[in-house]
Amino acid sequence: LMFKLCQGLLHKPPSSARIVLGYAFFSILWVVASDRFLQFAVEDTVIHGRLELAKGLLFVAVTSGLLYLVLETFHVRQNVKTVWNNKDEESLKTRHLALGLVGLALVVPLIGSAILNLYGPQEEKDALANLEAIADLKAKQIEGWMTERQNVGVAMLANDKFISRVEKLRRHHEAMLESYVRYRLEAIREAHGFDGVTLMDPSGHILLGLGDHPENNGLLLQPIATALRTGQVQQSHLTLKNGILQLNYIVPLLKTAASKRVPVGVAVLHADSEHFLFPYIQHWPSAHSSGETLLVHRDDEAVAFLNKPRYQTTDDQLRHSLSDTNNPAAVAINSNKPGTMHGLDYRGVAVFAAYRPVHGTPWFLVAKIDRDEVLQPLRNLAFWIALISFCACIAVGTALLLLWRQQKRAQQMAMERKADALLKHFYSLPFIGMGIISSKMDYWYQCNDMMCDIFGYSHDEMVSRKWEDLFHADDANLDANEIGRMRHNESDGYKINKRIIRKDGRIAHVSIDLKCVRKADQSIDFLFVTLKDITEQKAAALRIHRLTQLYAALSHCNQAIVRHTHEEALFPELCRIAVEFGSMKMACFGMLDENTDKVHAVASHGMNREYLDGIHFSVDATDLVGTAIKTNRPVWCQDI
Repeated sequence: LMFKLCQGLLHKPPSSARIVLGYAFFSILWVVASDRFLQFAVEDTVIHGRLELAKGLLFVAVTSGLLYLVLETFHVRQNVKTVWNNKDEESLKTRHLALGLVGLALVVPLIGSAILNLYGPQEEKDALANLEAIADLKAKQIEGWMTERQNVGVAMLANDKFISRVEKLRRHHEAMLESYVRYRLEAIREAHGFDGVTLMDPSGHILLGLGDHPENNGLLLQPIATALRTGQVQQSHLTLKNGILQLNYIVPLLKTAASKRVPVGVAVLHADSEHFLFPYIQHWPSAHSSGETLLVHRDDEAVAFLNKPRYQTTDDQLRHSLSDTNNPAAVAINSNKPGTMHGLDYRGVAVFAAYRPVHGTPWFLVAKIDRDEVLQPLRNLAFWIALISFCACIAVGTALLLLWRQQKRAQQMAMERKADALLKHFYSLPFIGMGIISSKMDYWYQCNDMMCDIFGYSHDEMVSRKWEDLFHADDANLDANEIGRMRHNESDGYKINKRIIRKDGRIAHVSIDLKCVRKADQSIDFLFVTLKDITEQKAAALRIHRLTQLYAALSHCNQAIVRHTHEEALFPELCRIAVEFGSMKMACFGMLDENTDKVHAVASHGMNREYLDGIHFSVDATDLVGTAIKTNRPVWCQDI
């Protein structure tokens, strides 16, 4: 288009006004496009200043050259026809080409700007979707964790035998009663991860205390009174003790007398947030360095951060104004519903954030990540593509200007070599694996370095291997039907995901896009293959699926514990849940015979249950069961 425009202008000399307007057009295009590109591509002020200087010098050089060409071509309007009649046709073509290349160089900044404008919104959308999934998953885990502890209190509330023992202990402080009650409380504390259990009488005097317990202050008086009045398990607000936030569950112990519920005592279950809740919140499930999850709540007219933010330098509890509409934590509390946004975090840094309330609590969970970290790969991509495009324009222009005066045959050969060089340059870019394979798929014509890296072979090893030898045996024939349709001229290609076997023996997942190039008789000449490694995406999807299954199993287990009152029904149900909802291969319960120090399987579910027949685990053994009983703690083995 630039060539045709210049050719038309040269045959019809323009006026001075047209020359000025043309110069203004190219100047404005350069300034706007280059400034827009630098604004998105470079954040560092020092580098930005240096690039601004370089951009200005380049602008002067380009516009000076363009002005020179214009003045040389249209210096005297009256003599234009005479001048051009005396010019050699090759000289005219050279000037035309030079003008076209200058215009092309001015458009280069638009390439980076276009990449950012086209792909930037999608990157932001993907980042917000990931944050929304993380916030939702973590909030549900917190809710499940709290529900489990609430159910522990419900189970204690319904244990009439335990409540009667507590009543007797309060009236007659006997050593046997105290030992029984202490044993039951210790079992609850160990089984459910509480940091302490405190048993009080209805007046608030401590009868027994295990592990950590709250200071005897007025913060628990109101929830204790509410629990005794309503007969329901109460959850206290987070209280600060020795610099650690503590969550307490108040369980009223009531007995039935004369058709009335009479308070016997109160059990306070203590859980330090530092031991489970906050470490889980602060764990980020991806490789982003700025990713962070925050738990916040309303404190009068301010946002109070319950967990310490990653970039906070002091140990004081961080607070922020609720009126700040740019802060995701303030927006979450004010809206009181799930959502996503662009905003500024507690550091004043631009972030993408997702938030949602934690049901059953006054808390809100905020997942955020720095905007610069999300967009930096796209900025780098736009910068390098624009730079390569600019260098390619200069290289092409220089080569063509030098080769233009040669003979027609030499000129054609030079253009073909340049085209081959550009194709090879594009072919070797490390974005995706590319290759050309024979129609019978028995040898390779060519493959790029990225293709070799994906399979782990050198170039020579890669081109000597057949197509079917590269894939996992179970996936080798997945695309047999599609290949047949191609050979019968029913399609020109297909896309499929398959597993490959790398040179080192590892299995990887790849996405394959295969297209055929046909001869004049419509038979296949060769096949063009593009291949992308999607192993990490597959692994990420599998991890999310695994977490979902484990959460489902945990939820059903909690329901089963509350629903069943006898071990004979509970144990098989828990085994079934572990297998069907948690995707375990097998689960079983064992009971210790204290007379023989042997463990007998009393319930199981899943495959290979016959493995348990006749097998008795010993307390003295060094296997998993023996170690777990001797150390009184869970024992895990990831490789049986």
